[in-house]
Amino acid sequence: WVFLVLDDRDAAIVYSTGWGQAGSGNEFNSTTTHTTTWERLQRIELLLGTKITVYGTIAGSLTRKPTSSYAINTGTATNFEGDPGLTAKYNQVFFDSPVLPAAEHTLTITNTGADAELFLDLFMVIPVDTPRMTTDVTMTMTASGLASSSGTTAGSSDGSSTGAAQKSSNTAAIVGGIIGALALLVLLVGGVMFYRKSRNRWQSTTAQLVNILLSIPFWIVILTTFTDNWNTKGASNAGGPPTPLAPQFQSAGWGQPQMAQHTGGSYTPYTEPQRQYANSTYTTGGYSQATPAQTICPSFDLYPAAPFDL
Repeated sequence: WVFLVLDDRDAAIVYSTGWGQAGSGNEFNSTTTHTTTWERLQRIELLLGTKITVYGTIAGSLTRKPTSSYAINTGTATNFEGDPGLTAKYNQVFFDSPVLPAAEHTLTITNTGADAELFLDLFMVIPVDTPRMTTDVTMTMTASGLASSSGTTAGSSDGSSTGAAQKSSNTAAIVGGIIGALALLVLLVGGVMFYRKSRNRWQSTTAQLVNILLSIPFWIVILTTFTDNWNTKGASNAGGPPTPLAPQFQSAGWGQPQMAQHTGGSYTPYTEPQRQYANSTYTTGGYSQATPAQTICPSFDLYPAAPFDL
């Protein structure tokens, strides 16, 4: 359904005397029309409309409950009774009609509360395919109610095209939202799958490394560790004998002397010379002199030579 939004100041609404104007930023177009007089009438001509919903504001801190009645054409009126609070309540539904036949209709609103304010804000109408009066309106919902908007009134042909444009715009927005949601969902699923795949790969690699380490024989690990410590710290640090501070000397026991050998060259056997003294003869074992001899020196007396052994 395409709704036509009529502001409380729309020209299609005919007010009786006694209605005043008000409004705030929390209300549609920041306007309302209100009355405090009992049984003041308001008439809305719905040309070829099939449904209407009335929205209004319930003021805060009211001493009396706001009450009103709503009658379409000459049918039975429907009563509304508001529940005031400490603060104002915006965008409240005062009346919601059933589906009406495609014909001209008139809605009459009456304030039935004595000394109770009635604030009317907007009217939403579902027209037939070719309504004679339409309003092009852009609506924005807020936390406190309907935000303000602007609109223009056009003829029947413009109204039909406006409704089609709004319907097309809404359809495009819905399709775009669905496509965006699906794209976001695909990205999320892909991210989760990539994360799980990466984590599984890392866990698999870690498990393989652990299995390799566990498959190495225990004695190889101990031997490798001991060898590394020995090479790094030295034999003395590993429990071996201490390194001497001075060089060590070693001597062999006494044995038979060995004659040095010489090769090459030539040699002549040693022959003991024959030493001779005056008037003496050397024989093996010593000297001997059989006959004493005398030696005459110019400046000395003659002394006999004494025999001697060497």
